[in-house]
Amino acid sequence: MEKILKHEVEGFGVTYDRYVMSRHQQILTRDLNLNKILEAPTHGAKAASSIYSLGFAQAGCEVNLVNPDDKMIGVWKRLGLDKNLKLHRDIDVYNMPFEDNSFDLVWNFVTFTELKDIPAFLKEMKRVTRKYIYLISCNNFQLGYPLHRCIHKIFGFPWNHGNTYFNFVGNVKKELRKTGLRISESGAIDTPPWPDPVGPRDIRLHKNFGKDKQYIPEWEVPIEKYMKTGFPLWIKTLGAYDIALRKGYLKLPFSHLFYVLAEK
Repeated sequence: MEKILKHEVEGFGVTYDRYVMSRHQQILTRDLNLNKILEAPTHGAKAASSIYSLGFAQAGCEVNLVNPDDKMIGVWKRLGLDKNLKLHRDIDVYNMPFEDNSFDLVWNFVTFTELKDIPAFLKEMKRVTRKYIYLISCNNFQLGYPLHRCIHKIFGFPWNHGNTYFNFVGNVKKELRKTGLRISESGAIDTPPWPDPVGPRDIRLHKNFGKDKQYIPEWEVPIEKYMKTGFPLWIKTLGAYDIALRKGYLKLPFSHLFYVLAEK
């Protein structure tokens, strides 16, 4: 089937979670004295790929992207953040071409749950990091998860969001410990006052995009504009509380995402 590009704008919820992630990345860079980052792999989850590490770049880190979406590298260039950006294409994520201890922090946003051999991937992350591994996953403890399951049942969408075992923070911690890592911090982030991820946008994306669908998204990302001109007050206000209360489980029933920071 020949794929057709279809224009798609990231919703305000995606823009908000990108803002919160960027703020957290800047805090991690400061507190952990990070300089060299690896994101692997870098494909998107119902959003544009390869721009999840913008916050690390803003904080002055060298950012390495594994298997990037070349269409989105223009965002880095237009923001002037490509000077310390390195791209690594056609990489086997279970056998990456990097020396041991090459990076201060190795991380993944959500999509590690889609890999066929997650334990092997975590071992490879451990090998190439000097100290830290940082995982963000969708939070299935939050109120939107059963609604999302219902959407798939009602519309007959196949489940394409990876292994749900790793959408629970305790299971991610357990697997990281089995890999020989120590958990240094965990928490809940991306906690706006609406459930995730249900609604007309979610249904449209499932109908239009996927391996067996006709369309592939051509993303417009509002965060690019906001990073140039400043973020709206509502995003900054929500983000301030979100980041301040991120650690621990207080926000877990309402947060769209959780994170786990582990170290060797």
